[in-house]
Amino acid sequence: MDVVVANTNSMNVSVLIGDGAGNLGLAQNQPLATNKPESVWVADVTGDKLPDLLTANAGSSNWSLLQGMTPTVYASQVATNTGAGPTDITVADLNGDGLQDIIVASNGSSNVQVSLGICK
Repeated sequence: MDVVVANTNSMNVSVLIGDGAGNLGLAQNQPLATNKPESVWVADVTGDKLPDLLTANAGSSNWSLLQGMTPTVYASQVATNTGAGPTDITVADLNGDGLQDIIVASNGSSNVQVSLGICK
């Protein structure tokens, strides 16, 4: 089992890879150019069969995609603006088209943003 953690004050995401025996390796920190990542979700939203990291960044009013380049290496973030103070992010196929949709809840603006199937 692997673990991914959003580090709000450090402005990064830590990936800890499991060894299959219940132990975790050292944290591999993925830097973010945004402020206060509040939550992180792992899913293949780019359709390349590799895990991507998505973060809700409360201090920057955006969400970020870090595309998986290998199972443990991620590209620099691409940020998309949201309502004020996004705190949660998740992924689901909301419209049944077979593509992963990104859902972001923003506490500061009391809204939910849905980005339908960003990649084909």
